[in-house]
Amino acid sequence: MSEARQGTVAVDDHQDRAHRGEHAPLRRIIDHLADGIIVVDSEGSIRFANPAAELLFGRPIEELVGHAFGFAVGTQETTEIEVVRRGGGVVTVELRIVPTEWEGETMDLVSLRDVTDRKQAEERTRELAHEQTARAEAEAANRAKSEFLAVMSHELRTPLNAILGYCELLALGLSGPVVDAQREQLGRIQASSHHLIGLVNEILDLSKIEAGRLTVNNAPASAAEAISAAATLAQPQAQAAGIALSARSLDDPAPTYLGDEDRARQILVNLLSNAV
Repeated sequence: MSEARQGTVAVDDHQDRAHRGEHAPLRRIIDHLADGIIVVDSEGSIRFANPAAELLFGRPIEELVGHAFGFAVGTQETTEIEVVRRGGGVVTVELRIVPTEWEGETMDLVSLRDVTDRKQAEERTRELAHEQTARAEAEAANRAKSEFLAVMSHELRTPLNAILGYCELLALGLSGPVVDAQREQLGRIQASSHHLIGLVNEILDLSKIEAGRLTVNNAPASAAEAISAAATLAQPQAQAAGIALSARSLDDPAPTYLGDEDRARQILVNLLSNAV
């Protein structure tokens, strides 16, 4: 080897040792940082990696240094990347890039911070906020429904009560004599009106069921009266279909049951209406 060549090699080796010596204090600091630190040259190859970077990537330093970083480092803005660790684990990493002089060359010092836990916490916070918003919207919808049912109940009760009142006046003969056939028809109108009021109450009961506040009256009631009332209500529908519908009790005394009279009557009406 020529003396000039030997001199050049000696100078380069001396400069390399000088640069390493110059960065020795910085290396010791970087080695103890919790964030991963790598140094990437202009070709995109990793020239240095600290122990935290080794843990972050799940690879020994020997498999990092001298290999391509694999992510663009042309911007100094903070970005987030996903790093696939050996074994399949994925972590979210916050990446910061700062140009620096390293071993006599201009390189990029890249800091890598594991923000997986923070991102998961943020996602959970968004989910909770969405759940709270959905819950608030559901509660508002329930309130609106309850208000609507209350208004509807009032609006329906008013004309139904008027119908019942006029039926009673007609039955009393205040508008003239009432024959038996007319009295029977007035009775059916009254029964149907009472039934409609019961249906209005049942609509209101739906909101009570959803709120868990529905109460059922449990008291002795006449089975014959429930059957007779249901038959009376279903009679017009049966006549329109050309079906003869009648109800009578064969037991004496008439049987009784323990339950809610209004709901039992509604069940019977539904059964008869479906049958007709």
